[in-house]
Amino acid sequence: MNDELIKVFTQLADACKKQTEINAEMSKLFSRAAELCGGEPVVSDDDSAWLKKIIDDAEKGDVQSILTLKKLANENSVAKSALEKLHYDGDKENIDDVLVLRDGLECVEHSEFSHWENVTKVILPEGLSKIYDWAFFACYKLKEINFPESLTFIGEAVFRQCVSLTEIKLPESLTYIGWGAFSYCDSLTKIKLPKGLTSIGERAFDGCKSLTEIKLPDGLSSIGESAFEGCTSLTKIKLPDGLSSIGSQAFLNCTSLTQITLPDGLTSVGHSAFKGCTALKEIKLPKDLKSGIIDGAFYDCNNVKKISYYKKTEDIVYDSFRFGFFESLDFWTEWRKIEKHVIDE
Repeated sequence: MNDELIKVFTQLADACKKQTEINAEMSKLFSRAAELCGGEPVVSDDDSAWLKKIIDDAEKGDVQSILTLKKLANENSVAKSALEKLHYDGDKENIDDVLVLRDGLECVEHSEFSHWENVTKVILPEGLSKIYDWAFFACYKLKEINFPESLTFIGEAVFRQCVSLTEIKLPESLTYIGWGAFSYCDSLTKIKLPKGLTSIGERAFDGCKSLTEIKLPDGLSSIGESAFEGCTSLTKIKLPDGLSSIGSQAFLNCTSLTQITLPDGLTSVGHSAFKGCTALKEIKLPKDLKSGIIDGAFYDCNNVKKISYYKKTEDIVYDSFRFGFFESLDFWTEWRKIEKHVIDE
């Protein structure tokens, strides 16, 4: 075979490869177009290059590929067969690192997957509404979880000590987070809570020492006892205007928190709610502060430089901070060091 013929065959092989890639991309675009037009993605039962790649990636644990297979399964027998192989069948020994729960499941039972140490990703089906207590407790390698839009309830300690979780996106349908649901998730850095959530359970995020950012929903009315205790990397948090209650020790030892504004609608702040927030520099108090509401809330916050409050609450503010605010016994000396911003309204 002469050199020119070898060159032609090489070019032909390259052209075939490019055509295969083009066909795969076209199949993908046609499928997406069908989705956008309100239909299901459609591909033939032929083992196309695109579908094969989707299956291969799904078997490797790619979450988006698994979700694509779920969409294709109703119309495509190859996709359906591949998805069936991925589904959890009740045999713990068969689970490598990706746990895919079957469609039609309405809840995850109490402690069902607790201490499954090899699981790194969990795919929950649409239609699932509840995850009961301790369901995924101490799944130490769990890094990624796909929450369905149907989820309304996360029970007690469901993801407690899932130390590899770094970020979670909760569905807007969620209305309840139970005691210790995400406590001691050491690697969790940020979380956005859904709009429909009205309360955060006790110790929900206790000990999440890497948490730097959390967005609270406007409709939140209560924060439970020790909900954010020991979140030592949290630097700021905006409390919504509708918040009425903060539990005892809710932000205990949040040693990076620098400023806090208590909303005007607040009627109850638990004892030691902000105790040990040693980086706290600025506090703004609510307009209609009532006597006793913040008594003991700011123990050992010894680096406060500025307090803003309304003139009509001046006596209440003084009484609230007189005891337990400074380590020093000389209250007057320390009190005079703090800038007071008095609002005349």
